[in-house]
Parts: sequence; C-alpha cells; structure tokens
Amino acid sequence: MSGATLLDITTTSQQALLATFAPQIDSVTADAHFVTITAGGNDMGYIGGMIRDALMASDGPIADTIRRELALSQPDVQVVPPSEDELVGRMRDVIDAVRFKAPKATIVLVEYLTVIGNDTTHHEKSAPFTDEQLAKHKSQAQQLQRVYARAAEGRAGVRLVPIAEKSMGHGVGSEDPWVTGFSLATFTGEEAAFHPNARGMQAVAEIIHEELKGAGLVW
Repeated sequence: MSGATLLDITTTSQQALLATFAPQIDSVTADAHFVTITAGGNDMGYIGGMIRDALMASDGPIADTIRRELALSQPDVQVVPPSEDELVGRMRDVIDAVRFKAPKATIVLVEYLTVIGNDTTHHEKSAPFTDEQLAKHKSQAQQLQRVYARAAEGRAGVRLVPIAEKSMGHGVGSEDPWVTGFSLATFTGEEAAFHPNARGMQAVAEIIHEELKGAGLVW
C-alpha cells in the first residue's frame, strides 16, 4: 500500500481510507523462491518530504487550495525521523520475518531509484527545490543506500540490487528520466510524483534480472 513503512511490513496494520490492511508479511508464503523488498523511505519521510517541499514552492490558486486542504499553510510540526541505526534494525527485522515465513527464499533488497540525480538542479520545474532542499533530499537518498547495505551485510541468502547507483543518470531533469517529476496532478490521482515511470519500472526489472542471472539464481 502507498505510504507503508517497514513496520507495516512486520507488525503494524496499515490504515488507508476506510480499509485496514494486515502487516504485509502475512502475504509471504513458505514456498516463495524470491521476495523483493523496497521500503524504508516512508519511515524517514523521503518521497513525502519531496512532494511537500515542491507543493510549498508551487504558485497559483490550485496550489493554494491544495495547501489549505492539507493544512500545509502553517509551519511544520517537526517530526523526528528514526535514526539510521533504527532504520537498519527495522530492515533487518523485515529480513528476519521473511526468512521465518519463507526459509528457502532469496531475499532481494531493491534500492530506490535515484530521484535527485546528476542532472537535477533547482532550475528544474518538475523538482522545484532550493539548493538546501536538494542537498537534504540527496542526503536522505544516501542514507537509504547505507541502510540497505548495512542490513544486507553478512546475511546469507540476501542480495542487494544497487538501483540507486545504476539510475544516477536518470533522475528528474535527465534526458531519460526513470522517475516522474512534480506536478499538481499528484493530488488528483493522475500520477505519483517522484515515483518510477514506465521506463523506470522496466529498467528496474531488467537490472534485477541481470543481478540474479549474474549470481546464477535465474537464467
């Protein structure tokens, strides 16, 4: 589900609109061969923080209306995100839970696609960030990479797929972006800002296949 955290995978039921969803680990079956995991960004407000910063920089009556409806006209109430060590612990808990449910599965940690890449600047309309915000979002992306690497280290049957590194030239503002940029269509359900586009999803699938093929796990 959109907005899920690492805790929503292991222990916490997620509330979405009028529905309640059980922890995602319940969906893992004992006969699974591969389990892919991409999570952790919502724990630290990564993509949500980008969307908020971009919305606050947007002009016009539609943006004003959205800000009012989302109660974003006032300064932030500062929420302290989990530390890096806490995030690593949560990711390891996910790995352990998957291993318990599917003892023979290869667990594939799939990093987030790069959003703020080599070609993303504050001049990019679809990423309307200040230099300070660009640095903050890059720093969060780097922290996520460290979390994945630390969580995978020394774990048998766990493969780390370095999507962030392989997509560095495909962020917002690049000639071949693998992620969407920001637009107000995010709030009408037409598209999700700073999420994989069709090209990005295809690229991630291809990279995962090549990584597993190289390890002799698929052909």
